[in-house]
Amino acid sequence: MAHAIAWGLYKQRRDIGRLTLGAFKRSKRLGVTILVDVKGGTDLVPTTVWDAHKMTLIEFAKNI
Repeated sequence: MAHAIAWGLYKQRRDIGRLTLGAFKRSKRLGVTILVDVKGGTDLVPTTVWDAHKMTLIEFAKNI
């Protein structure tokens, strides 16, 4: 699911960025934050994968 979200962000890349001093500046890198299970579900740790749309599904899973 997170890989599909990364692909969707890539398709909307023109609209993702920040307003800096009144001007819109596009982000060069796209990141997807995922909560990863640690210690059997008692703790969830957020991890960010940058430019996941460039990865295959197997590479993405290994990165997580």
